[in-house]
Amino acid sequence: MISPLPASGPPDEVAAVRSQLLSLFAMLGKAGAAGGALPPAAAELSLTTRGLLRCADHAGQGLAAAEEVSAAVAREVAGRRGALSPSGAAALSAALRQSGLPPPPPPDDGGGPPPPPPRIEEDAATGERTLVIGSSRVGPLVAPTRPELVPSEFIFHDSAAHTACLERMLRDWACGHHMLLLGNQGVGKNKVTDRLLELLSYEREY
Repeated sequence: MISPLPASGPPDEVAAVRSQLLSLFAMLGKAGAAGGALPPAAAELSLTTRGLLRCADHAGQGLAAAEEVSAAVAREVAGRRGALSPSGAAALSAALRQSGLPPPPPPDDGGGPPPPPPRIEEDAATGERTLVIGSSRVGPLVAPTRPELVPSEFIFHDSAAHTACLERMLRDWACGHHMLLLGNQGVGKNKVTDRLLELLSYEREY
């Protein structure tokens, strides 16, 4: 089992990012007030306290760059809508900049080189195994107590979109967050879940 990781980023950097997140939280809460410094579209944005805590967890894990913490904010603000409107995204970027955080990275248009597929790194001295997906690392991995329940022997193609999805899921996993995957039947929710559990050597129980 992989337990939620303790805060592992440099303490000063973690404190700075969390302070910036608090500033953003207060700023969005006041966005609807008259005379606000943010664009009018910011009045439509909201960040819940629970969402703020999830973003703060990402900052504390040392799993994500500041731009990716901002991306986590964008996902929390978008919520079930899945994505922000162009005016909403611009307003959120303005709020992030005013709070000292960078805007979230633009969506991958597929024009760059594909990311490396997930991999397991093993320490030659200790034998400890670490799962690496994108810029995120989680370990040491622990042998499952019931290996027959670990998903295996299924076909999965590691694409750039799959790797990005798996990395986001891995960060939430490392923070100890529950996850809910939404999508139409047959889009691959079970497949991507099984792939992550296979990489983590973690049992799946229904």
